[in-house]
Order: sequence, then C-alpha cells, then structure tokens
Amino acid sequence: MRFLKRNLGLNKANYYLDKGISDLKKEKYKESFQSFVDAAILFQKNNIKEKEALCFVYMGIIIYKVFKPPQPYNALKCLERALEIFGKENDKKKVGDICYLIHLIFHNELKDEKKAFYFQKKALEIGGRFITLDWLDLPMGFKILLLYKEGVSKITMGNLHSDKFLEEFFGKEKKADVENWRIREAANKALGEVAKSNPDEVFPILRELAKDENWRIREAAAEALGEVVKSNPDEVFPILKELAKDENRRVRETAAKSLRVSGFKGALPDSYN
Repeated sequence: MRFLKRNLGLNKANYYLDKGISDLKKEKYKESFQSFVDAAILFQKNNIKEKEALCFVYMGIIIYKVFKPPQPYNALKCLERALEIFGKENDKKKVGDICYLIHLIFHNELKDEKKAFYFQKKALEIGGRFITLDWLDLPMGFKILLLYKEGVSKITMGNLHSDKFLEEFFGKEKKADVENWRIREAANKALGEVAKSNPDEVFPILRELAKDENWRIREAAAEALGEVVKSNPDEVFPILKELAKDENRRVRETAAKSLRVSGFKGALPDSYN
C-alpha cells in the first residue's frame, strides 16, 4: 500500500512538472508557477531531490523574468534552494548555471556587486565560461534574454573589477577585445538558437532588447537585427530606424551599419548619409 501511494504521488508530481513546462511555453505564467509549486511539494515528500530542485529553478526564473513588481529576493530563495540540492548531488553543470542566474539577480536587480562578483566567480570556476541552460526546457525567449544579460554582465563586471578580473577569467586578451567579442558572441549565439528552433520568436525578443537600459545590449540587438532585417523588413526596419537615433553613439553607429549593409541606407538620418 505504501509503495502504491508513493507511485501515485510520483505520477502526480511528474504530471504537475510537465504541466508547468507546458503552461510556461504557452505564457500561462500564473498556472505554470502553481504547477511547479505543487510538483516541488510532492517531489519533496517522495525524496526525489533532483526534480524538486528542477522545480525550484523554474520557479526562480519565472519570478525573475515575469513577476511585476520584481521580487528578486523570492527568486533568490528558489534558486538558492536548488543550488543546495544540486550541490549535494555534485552536478557541476547545473550548479554553475544556477550560480550564473543568482549572479544576474545580484548584478541587475539588487546592485550588490560584491555578491554578484562572488557568484560569477563561482560559476566560472565550477560551470565554465558560459551559461547554457540546455538542461532546462525553457521557452526560447527566456533563454535568449538570459544569454544576453549574462553576456553583457560579464563585460560590465569586468569593467568594475579591472583588467585583473579579465585576465584571470578570460585569459590575456585586451579589455576592449574581450568586450567586443563577448557581445558579438552573445548576439550570434542567441540568433543561432532561434534560427534552429523557432525563428518567429526573434522579433519580439530583439524588440525588447533594443529598448534595454544597458547600451551594450542595445548595440548587440542592433547588430543582431542587421542579420535578419532582409527576411522581415516590416518587423525589423522600424526598430533599427529608432536605434539609429539612440542617445549612445555606438548604438547609433551599429544600427546605421546594419541599415547600410542591408540596403536601407535611405532610411538613415541625414547625419549618416
């Protein structure tokens, strides 16, 4: 009887986990979050630690990405719980990626650079130089935004902690080279992932990135948009036109270059013609 109850509990837990992932992809965030909560409780009761941790990661990402107003401390609680479990399982890949996510919250939302630096350093030492999240079944939009944020975060953290930081974690490349390479790498990786799976998602995502408060992300978006403007000019062209009038010179120049290369030179402001 106890064995039967355990199996029923696990079946229900797996059902909630699958439902949470399905609802997440349909942008039913409230329903998805509740399913992950229900699944985590059942996995905990049945001592299935890895899936319990997986639920906490999904919950943390939903809180970080979706909840308004932002609730960074609640997102941290979920991710730190997952980190504790995966740490005991010695799963370095998952521990590294979760450290990256925690780092993003400290860096972008809480502005606590000391803790942000600590978790980025830990992520680099444990999980490698890049965040991938390939073990999570996330909507592509979520993955792309997190890839961009982490790419730019590496740059800004490098600026905060001087050339010593860059040399320790990126080798002996010059600071400017690292900066340019990391943005292009993030942009190209994100676009490559979209092209493989669901190209329709690229336009709303890049539109959001084009309005980001960090000029480096806007610059990366302008470069990425140049790769796809010909295939969908009605969607992409207005975004590039706005970026060509951005307050930041490097964003303007990158957007102008994307328009020129794509054959839309006539759309540039007079100062670029």
